[in-house]
Amino acid sequence: VTLVEAVLQYRRAHPHARILCCAPENFSADLLCSALSTAGVTTEEMVRLNDWRRPIAQAKEDTLIFCALNRQLDTFDLGAGLQEAACKPIVVCSTITAGLLLPAPSGNNGSSSTGRHTSRPSAAIPIRQPGAPPVSNQSSSSSSSSTSVWQQQQRHPGTSFDFVVVDESGQGLAPEVLLPLSLADPQAPILLAGDPKQLGPVLRSATASAAGLSTSLLDSWIQFWHMACPQLAAAAAETQQHHYHQQQQQQQQQQQPVAMCYGMLVENYRS
Repeated sequence: VTLVEAVLQYRRAHPHARILCCAPENFSADLLCSALSTAGVTTEEMVRLNDWRRPIAQAKEDTLIFCALNRQLDTFDLGAGLQEAACKPIVVCSTITAGLLLPAPSGNNGSSSTGRHTSRPSAAIPIRQPGAPPVSNQSSSSSSSSTSVWQQQQRHPGTSFDFVVVDESGQGLAPEVLLPLSLADPQAPILLAGDPKQLGPVLRSATASAAGLSTSLLDSWIQFWHMACPQLAAAAAETQQHHYHQQQQQQQQQQQPVAMCYGMLVENYRS
């Protein structure tokens, strides 16, 4: 309820803003979509984006009206979903599916058509949607990328958001949570919600766990805040006190991005 209210209030304050709401698990994203729908968000305002490989039967029934469906093949229509995600103000999806909103690799130079992101050619295994023509996995030098033609056509050329929300972020792997965060505008507020005391990321690799992936991005941020932010805040306050008068301080605060902070709810329905 708190997270949904944050989204609604941000939309009221910024009617033209684009908002991305994610969760590590598809069903958690369904719950978020369902709660926003109950709060009054309509199909004209929100799309629930799904990978076509997710069975429709796994989706929460009341969220299907927000999904793009291919009734003929009985699958989610990723292409139509990406088109809706490009024009509707609220997009709800899993953290992994948010990666489909990133620009596709576009050749050896590693630059996208939009110029907003650069990346090396993808090494992903080519995939194809049901009903699409077979994809040849050629390894010749004439192929600029091993990403399939279907992937390049279906991925959106680059979408940015004014507010990014990740629910249950304490359970998501840090690389997964970074996918939706990479879609935020430079000045966009980012909200990570979750319970760091509950089950963290589930890993099956001892090597990955030893490398630190067993710690969620939410938990890492809380640890960083306790260690670094008090010192940074004290240093900033001392600098402002000695070098700026009140008017200059106000001007500086208006130019600064959203401050880094976190809050811990201690009284809720579970208490």
